[in-house]
Amino acid sequence: MENTVFSTPRPARILDAKYDIYAPTLRQMGLPTQEFRAAGMVDGRVIVHPDDVAEEARQKPFFVRRNIVEFAD
Repeated sequence: MENTVFSTPRPARILDAKYDIYAPTLRQMGLPTQEFRAAGMVDGRVIVHPDDVAEEARQKPFFVRRNIVEFAD
């Protein structure tokens, strides 16, 4: 299964081997800020395992394009 790449509005912090992703857009949508098991970082983007992506986020069609999730401004 492919990893999903999250583009974060600001750099993610490492927290207990997880990336704590602070996404204002998720909060504005009423979704909780989430922590993901991270596979790594590429050009400031956090690579996470798809199983760690919240169901609510997967259901946002504008959110996901070819397994790349970009947070809207």
